[in-house]
Amino acid sequence: MIMFLVCLVAGIGLLTLGALLAIHWEKKDFNKGICSCCQSPLYLFDIDSQGGRLYTCKNHCLLVSVSYDSVDKDFMQEFMGEDE
Repeated sequence: MIMFLVCLVAGIGLLTLGALLAIHWEKKDFNKGICSCCQSPLYLFDIDSQGGRLYTCKNHCLLVSVSYDSVDKDFMQEFMGEDE
């Protein structure tokens, strides 16, 4: 029973760590909405059927896929003109 609980806690910890790392990598790629190649602003290029967003710059030198809302929350609020 104790071994099961240890494995359960370790599994939950690994899943949490994986999610946090994925969010970190997406934030790094998104670069606050600025293209890392040409320094121009990114714009929303497409939204997939499950809510993932694809961003690109005006020169199309970079495509960034974002699936976590916390990565582009401020950018989307500004883009959509929403105030919270």
